[in-house]
Amino acid sequence: GGESKTLTDIPAGMKYTVQEKTDSLPGWTMDGTIKEGEIESIKTAEAEFTNQYVAKGTAVVEAVKILEGRTPKEDEFTFQLLDSEDTEIGIATNAATTGKVAFDEIAYTAEGTYTYTIREGKGTDETVEYSDEVITVTVVMEDKEGEGRLTPTITYVKGNVKDDNTIINTVKPGSLEISKTVVSSNEAHKEKEFTFTLYLTDALGQLLSGEYPMSDGETLKVTEGAGTLTLKGGDTVTT
Repeated sequence: GGESKTLTDIPAGMKYTVQEKTDSLPGWTMDGTIKEGEIESIKTAEAEFTNQYVAKGTAVVEAVKILEGRTPKEDEFTFQLLDSEDTEIGIATNAATTGKVAFDEIAYTAEGTYTYTIREGKGTDETVEYSDEVITVTVVMEDKEGEGRLTPTITYVKGNVKDDNTIINTVKPGSLEISKTVVSSNEAHKEKEFTFTLYLTDALGQLLSGEYPMSDGETLKVTEGAGTLTLKGGDTVTT
């Protein structure tokens, strides 16, 4: 680029035609003009050609929706992609089961470092605790081969955690009320205790384990899907 060559000792009155070979080169826009003219005595004719090189590339920014408490539904959650000036440049929703979120590809025509943020739009499901987490996305576009192709390197940071592009929501917990009624004329039966087994599985049928507080101040311990509690007649407990 910027190079020139001069031919000398060309007789005056000679006509010339100069045309650049326009074979396709990746990333280059070739000057396809034809330069024509006549050589004049003691003057230098000029034939100047300008070619333009532009590398191009695309990148796809992604996130993952995690919903604690159940499997997310298709398109249940909406996400915004914002540029460095906090302007919205994309909207995407989640896939079912996997929770994958993929924004439309972004086109680039210059090398550089580009910064974006991902935020979740506030939903209206009152059973879901929506996240205010923000993911910072850095896209570095590089022309590594000089052949018109920009290659992206994408990194994600959530808070102080690198390589994390998850946004986590939680399904608000519910409760279960268990009550015992005793029909008997024997007064002693009012103090009789009855034993119950509570079985708990998740939405996929997997056995749950954990400790669940109860309204009487006790804690129900569930191991491999089963927990035991006792009630007397007239007792009600909520867990």
